[in-house]
Amino acid sequence: PTRKAHGNDLEPDLYIQKNAEVSSFWAHSENSLSKLKYETTDELKVEIHDAAL
Repeated sequence: PTRKAHGNDLEPDLYIQKNAEVSSFWAHSENSLSKLKYETTDELKVEIHDAAL
């Protein structure tokens, strides 16, 4: 098998798993973040996003 994960060097299964974890985080956090969206700055949102990755 010589398949690549979207052109990067990660193992395909590992790549898919990591993205699933990030997607799961956002799905779980969507309601909480939407409640805070008027109280949080864009900078803080970026920090939250980076912490998820």
